[in-house]
Amino acid sequence: MAYSIEAGTDAALANGLLKLIIEQGYADETFLSERTTGFDEVKDHVQSMDIESISTLTDVSVEQLEKVALTFGKAERAMVFTARGVEQQTDGYMAVRNFLNLLLVTGNIGEQGCGYGAITGQGNGQGGREHGQKADQLPGYRSIENKEHRQYIADVWGINEEDLPRKGVSAYEMMEKVHEGEIKAMFIMGSNPIVSNPNATYVKEALEKLSFIVSVDMFISESGKLADLILPTTSYLENEGTMTNVEGRVMLRPASKEKLEKQSMIGKFFVRLQAC
Repeated sequence: MAYSIEAGTDAALANGLLKLIIEQGYADETFLSERTTGFDEVKDHVQSMDIESISTLTDVSVEQLEKVALTFGKAERAMVFTARGVEQQTDGYMAVRNFLNLLLVTGNIGEQGCGYGAITGQGNGQGGREHGQKADQLPGYRSIENKEHRQYIADVWGINEEDLPRKGVSAYEMMEKVHEGEIKAMFIMGSNPIVSNPNATYVKEALEKLSFIVSVDMFISESGKLADLILPTTSYLENEGTMTNVEGRVMLRPASKEKLEKQSMIGKFFVRLQAC
């Protein structure tokens, strides 16, 4: 089954399916009583909803909603995968929570062959986070504010713990700080903030306020069109490294081709920029 839904109605879709699953008697009462809290409140919330209204809102017929709910509810093992479209909304976290509720209510979590998977938006997004490419984390999902975590990473890297940065802000919070006047320039590498963040208009307006933008990318993106300086780069596939898939398996990724010397310049550029 494959159904198209009205953009931005993911949370409503999940709630509609949850309502039907409960009404059809497919809630795992044992799992709910032993492993969860708050089910009665969730049940009351979704039962107050009108399935016809959800159908109209999502542009999915009641018959289609019932078919999906019946198939999901009857399955011995079920999984939910969501990609960035579900998350990248102003209420994206709510939509994800609603889909997680589908798994909790049916007991499809914590066992082999069931659970939740978030498909990352960029190549090796999960692997990047495991390497500490977040403003509040160090490699291995360690907290950048935890003294023991900081010392461990500093010892591995052979640096002083005090030289590690403190917690920064997320990509979207950076846009807020641009609007607040705290950020005047931005170095964007292999990213397209206008597309990869929620509220594209707000992000575009933030970038237009900056005094200077550097964009490093293979192509001129929507964000790159606003840049004052554009630098070329290679695809991640042209470099040797590792990738982590959605199940957490780390795989070696050989370089797809021999890299030219000039293609290594971006790394040297960062080193020289840091020394300035």
